Amino acid sequence: MRLWLLSVLTVLLVPQASRACSCDWELREDDRAAVAEALVQSDVVFAGRVEAVEVLSTEKSKIEGQRTLFYVLQSWKGETSSRMYIETTLASCGFAFPETGEYLIYAYRSAETGSLRTSVCSRTKPVADASWEISVLDELYANGTGRTNRWSRRR
Repeated sequence: MRLWLLSVLTVLLVPQASRACSCDWELREDDRAAVAEALVQSDVVFAGRVEAVEVLSTEKSKIEGQRTLFYVLQSWKGETSSRMYIETTLASCGFAFPETGEYLIYAYRSAETGSLRTSVCSRTKPVADASWEISVLDELYANGTGRTNRWSRRR
């Protein structure tokens, strides 16, 4: 009886836990229109290398966050700084960046704090998984989609 009850609870509760983060849209891979839409809706789109990661904590919410410093390798939209900080929550919808790696970042400016933020609901992903998307961003830039300031640097 205990095993049966445990099995039923597992089936009922596990799907709920996996839906703790609900995005307004389904991320569509290999969809040019979705990439164009994300470019237009984001304040900043760039590829960058992680330089430093800092864990943040607020007294009010007790939810931890992360501020990651990126060296910008290529930019399609937004600021033209060589380094940018991106903040994210470490709650269910947050995108936790590791200490190293290169990422394609889609970020928005927080109305509350003015900081740049991203989440798992954006198209943010490792550069290694984004070659197709980067080529689409290059084409969109060439065609004038979005208000972009594109530049590239390697170090």
